[in-house]
Amino acid sequence: MNNIPEIEYFVVENVNVKEPVVAGGSGGSKTRLLNIGKHDAGTDITIDRFEIRNSDVILPSSVLMMNDASDGMTTINHIRIDNCRVTGVNDTKYVTKQFGFIHAINKGSNVWNDVSVSNSTFYEFYISPGVFGALTAGVPVAADSKVSISNCTFYNWATSKAAYTAIGNFSKLSTPLSLSVSGCVFGYSAGKALDPGACNLTAKNNYCTTDFEQASGTGLSLIDLGLSDSSFFRNAKENDFTVIDFESVVYTQEYGDPHWITVQEY
Repeated sequence: MNNIPEIEYFVVENVNVKEPVVAGGSGGSKTRLLNIGKHDAGTDITIDRFEIRNSDVILPSSVLMMNDASDGMTTINHIRIDNCRVTGVNDTKYVTKQFGFIHAINKGSNVWNDVSVSNSTFYEFYISPGVFGALTAGVPVAADSKVSISNCTFYNWATSKAAYTAIGNFSKLSTPLSLSVSGCVFGYSAGKALDPGACNLTAKNNYCTTDFEQASGTGLSLIDLGLSDSSFFRNAKENDFTVIDFESVVYTQEYGDPHWITVQEY
């Protein structure tokens, strides 16, 4: 089989992505938006841009799933996730495992060249290994790789397995990845923010509430806001993360997901 021709764009914009849940429950852990399975050497795939913008995503699993250690190479030159709200399907009977939102963890997954996740909220994923999953040593990482996550809000992540992280686990990577995390806000979570491993990590202006359980040893330097979720967000338990502390640096500097920064009412 010859190489598959290059795909220029895979773009979802202004379209909400939701798993249909029928009377018998959800479809389980295998519901994904784009699934690229194992393929043999010589059947390489290239997508220039994979983008999801201005969308709500409600899935039990991933938007991009490359779970198999494929001998054929799948290359995605640019990944953009922007202005989205992402949550899981909390069906404990059918959904027994969640994956990274961008789950390309093995060899054959050449997607870490230029990745940006911005202006988005990630919440209510109970058993997820993070936005980027738990990468293995075989993942191809280029010397000029650039992965960033900025101005995002996280809440109630990894409540059942504290070993899971909000952003991802890079501890097994054999080649360091250039990773930037900036302007993010973390509410309650039983899991760590990040396991950076040997990443070339750049981090600044990242904050957490007093309800974030692993501010110590989190893998990311977080500044404690000195406020609980209930004092900082309008109603986090009902998934309303509007910042109500107008004096907070998060509000004045517009850190976290800008969805939740509103004009102050007088």
